[in-house]
Amino acid sequence: CLGRGSMGVYKLNNPEDLVFYSRGVSNPIFQEFIPGEEYSVDVLADRNGNALSIVPRLRVGVESGISVKSLTVFDADIIEQCKRIIKKLKVFGPACIQCIKNDRGIFFIEINLRFGGGSVLSMRADKSMIPNLLRLICDEKPIQSSGFTNGLMMMRHYSETYVHKDMITQKSHQSSEDI
Repeated sequence: CLGRGSMGVYKLNNPEDLVFYSRGVSNPIFQEFIPGEEYSVDVLADRNGNALSIVPRLRVGVESGISVKSLTVFDADIIEQCKRIIKKLKVFGPACIQCIKNDRGIFFIEINLRFGGGSVLSMRADKSMIPNLLRLICDEKPIQSSGFTNGLMMMRHYSETYVHKDMITQKSHQSSEDI
């Protein structure tokens, strides 16, 4: 199964939608639509599956599956459940756990054994993450995080660069030694 920023994902509202989308989607996967607030939770765990850092990030703005606005949120329930998941699965190193929270509870939808694209917010909010990652890489004893900055927001933006077309044409005709 390949995933790509929610491309090729469709919400089916009726049986006709199923017929329509099944014509263009090979090997579909069906799952319940869960409304609510979506969180990405960055975790760093030691060799025994003990969470050293857990930072929930509310995905406030998403474009093409990429978080462009996120907010760190102290949510004791999410943190505790992620701690149990990491321990049960004996995760070592970084993980990005995604969940949706609504009035029915917390629904875990994805676990990635890597830092997520928006993990830079968690690294900024919890200063122990990078030093602990280096400790784990060097087979040194990590330290338990003392917590993270609650309410820290990250906003990404695109910026444009303008150059005259002649500048690009000139560079593309030069050899690699000239550049």
